[in-house]
Amino acid sequence: MRIGIVGAGLAGLACAESLASRSHDVMLFDKGRGPGGRMSSRRIPTAVGEAHFDHGAQYFTVREPAFRRRVDAWISEGTVAIWPSAGSEAYVGVPTMSAPVRQLASTLSVRWSTLVTRVERHGQGWQLVLEHDAAVCVDLVIIATPAEQAFALLESISPEFAARAGAVPSEPCWTVMVAFSQAVAVAQDCWRSEGVIGWAARNN
Repeated sequence: MRIGIVGAGLAGLACAESLASRSHDVMLFDKGRGPGGRMSSRRIPTAVGEAHFDHGAQYFTVREPAFRRRVDAWISEGTVAIWPSAGSEAYVGVPTMSAPVRQLASTLSVRWSTLVTRVERHGQGWQLVLEHDAAVCVDLVIIATPAEQAFALLESISPEFAARAGAVPSEPCWTVMVAFSQAVAVAQDCWRSEGVIGWAARNN
């Protein structure tokens, strides 16, 4: 089958990899400029050089045996490492949090900076309407985006699914990225709290 996946974060990429391994023709479309999604990293120039911030997920944990095997492979490749400061079961991408997502994306067909504005029926399949390019026809569409974005694409083709997506609110998370000219003397690399600042980390 020719399958279009909207959203090339970790979920969309993992789905695409599984389908491609079964000989399906899979294309991913993402409005972002590159891999990352909620595991994005940001580069910012400073007076003392370029700083890298993992401003999305700070680390991930492993529960499923299949994912454990994938993480072990990433560790052996140097793409992932354990982060003891965040806990015995905390893992991070190396050199930045987006590294595992980049590794997945490197083996797949992904169109970055491509916004899917609408999904329409097209014969027995579907048509993905793109903001700046010609529409793409596929046999099957998978939407792997946050609920609010999924709602906008589903509203005209599946009111039932759209209603389910619309009933899932996202809670905002504000991130402050700070670069210092020299090392800050703190006792630990990670700090958690139930207060206004829920998490702070030294990102190097």
